[in-house]
Amino acid sequence: RPTPHGTLATTASIMADARTGLELLLHAPDKETVLALMDDSFLCRETGWTVDHCRQVANQLNIPEGQPPPSIAALHASAALLIKEALYSNPKSTEEIDELFPSGFHPKLKGLLIKVLAARLGPWREQIVSSPFVTTPRLKDFDWVVNPTSTGIVGVGAKDVTAIIRLTVQQSRLNAAVIPDDVHVALEVDRETLGEMVDTFAGIRDQLAAMTTK
Repeated sequence: RPTPHGTLATTASIMADARTGLELLLHAPDKETVLALMDDSFLCRETGWTVDHCRQVANQLNIPEGQPPPSIAALHASAALLIKEALYSNPKSTEEIDELFPSGFHPKLKGLLIKVLAARLGPWREQIVSSPFVTTPRLKDFDWVVNPTSTGIVGVGAKDVTAIIRLTVQQSRLNAAVIPDDVHVALEVDRETLGEMVDTFAGIRDQLAAMTTK
């Protein structure tokens, strides 16, 4: 199953960079604190924690002042990354959630976080869907070019002509204060596939036209 960065194995590689931040949760006095901080990280996943909020979290984690301060902001960034990866990959079981974590991750903390994600992914997803600021990706622009020397499609010979369709898409908007970036996607299609796409788009056009004339 794809993720924003590739396979679940790739996701685990990305999460390896977040290990230090997440392991600050080992300072939490109880499971409820971990759950509350993960909920908080979800709510602030786009905006981050303020300096004052980071101080409050440090107090929750019983991290005394005067010691070399761990990066509470890194905790939030790591937790938010884990949440985003889990939401996108949409794991169907605790075993699939386990695959999000890199090897060597603290076993007890991983077990707790797996339980938190298993319990909270559904409610978090519902909050995202019900948010008035959430938008689906938008097609902003597209162009195409004939590619007479392509060999990228299985079953298409070197002399067969294909087309490259280039799309510019604005990503989903998840927060009113954050304008999502554009992504650029290139599709290579042969004549048969292009014909199927045109027929499908024509059917969509006809259905929309029929609905607007009722």
